[in-house]
Amino acid sequence: MRQFFTLLTLGATLGISAQTGTVKDIDGNTYKTKVYAGTEWMIENLKVSHYSDGSEIINGNLDDNNTGSVPEYVEYIGRTMQFNNNPELTKIYGRLYNHDVTEVEAGICPEGWEVPSYKDFLELVDFIMDTKYAEGNYLDSNGDFNKNSTFENVANKLKSKDLWDYNLGGTDEVEFNIMPTGFRNRYNASNFKTIEYIQMHETARIWCKEQMRVKPGYNGRMSMVITNRIQPSDKGDYSTDNMEYNSSLLYLSSSHHSEGQNIRCIKKNGNVPTSINKEESLKLAIYPNPATSYILISGADTDNGILRIYNLSGSLVKEARFTSSENKIDIEEMAAGIYVCSIESEGKTKETRKLIVQ
Repeated sequence: MRQFFTLLTLGATLGISAQTGTVKDIDGNTYKTKVYAGTEWMIENLKVSHYSDGSEIINGNLDDNNTGSVPEYVEYIGRTMQFNNNPELTKIYGRLYNHDVTEVEAGICPEGWEVPSYKDFLELVDFIMDTKYAEGNYLDSNGDFNKNSTFENVANKLKSKDLWDYNLGGTDEVEFNIMPTGFRNRYNASNFKTIEYIQMHETARIWCKEQMRVKPGYNGRMSMVITNRIQPSDKGDYSTDNMEYNSSLLYLSSSHHSEGQNIRCIKKNGNVPTSINKEESLKLAIYPNPATSYILISGADTDNGILRIYNLSGSLVKEARFTSSENKIDIEEMAAGIYVCSIESEGKTKETRKLIVQ
């Protein structure tokens, strides 16, 4: 018999992450995956060196020149790199890629998978934090993404526990395992006079599929960035006096298409009930949440209804009727994890809520 767990609010720490799985790329590399609110994510960085049609991705390490100035990088050709040209680091951190690999028709992700959009990252944040960032408008007056939009409270939940400098590893509460891979800088930039691999153990950068703004000569592409810096910065010099390391900051930023960054692929599972927002006027509640052996349904509209519990792959796990007097639902046999509950009353779906079973 599981023990009763103290009442917590819906916004409480998740503690246990979503359902797990695996996916294999064309090179035979296997990646762990998890489903978060209807989207299955790789929770490891991509390592593939071929597109999905079997054609080889150009080795960008051959372009490296770490002494002197570098030429303008104008070719929009997909390239992959290994940090410091070291295959052993790739085993841990995955490969780096320029953004151009994401725009090749053959695709870089396994069949049925794709490079995430910036909204996919925001929906992940919303699922973890019970926020609505994905519904916001993040474009500035010029039509560019506002890179000053930061999400400080979620970074620690996504960061790996180890490998970050200054003992600033995360809690990785949802097992997303963001590692501080750093990145390879861009060509011919004012801050980067040479091609260098920088910010390992301090920063993670993962490509989104979008351009910042489509216009001739504008090379900006979007990245999700997690850093130990107090303020967002893309500068390569981390030795200046004003550098402070006591924060975990997540933000979405513009990056030059030639930079070497990580990629994670996603797979959309459209049949999953993803809404976790309640109708405030109904004043319904599911508690305790997190729960162990049972949950209770309470509120003004609970005279007669149906509770349906789905896992994050969209399968119905449990269905139970309830009334105001018979409102205790047994979940003793349910596996630990995150679920979505749908409460139906008087023929209408009154509320959908996140349920954590421990």
